[in-house]
Amino acid sequence: MRPLADFLTITIFKVEGVMQKFESFVKGLANGLAFFGGLSVLLMMIQTVLDVGLNIFFRKPIEGNIEIISIYHMVLLVFLPLASVELKHEHINADLLVQTFFSLVKVD
Repeated sequence: MRPLADFLTITIFKVEGVMQKFESFVKGLANGLAFFGGLSVLLMMIQTVLDVGLNIFFRKPIEGNIEIISIYHMVLLVFLPLASVELKHEHINADLLVQTFFSLVKVD
């Protein structure tokens, strides 16, 4: 019976080692995606400043700037950091409806 217990102990330690490696891989991937989400914010700011500058000084704005920002940058900004937010349990709570309903309904 002892060899079976040793086998199970070794197997459990191997599984824990694999899970630790997998967890560190997922954390690294989530942090990398969050970095690219932040990079998207930086690129969005640069693109907006360029668009405004070109429009003011040369009367030649970047065509389709709003579409580029709303379709590409905003999607990256919203969805890439979600894995990191999920791992850290730092969800954004929107209490707007709750505050509105409690202000409309007076409980005495």
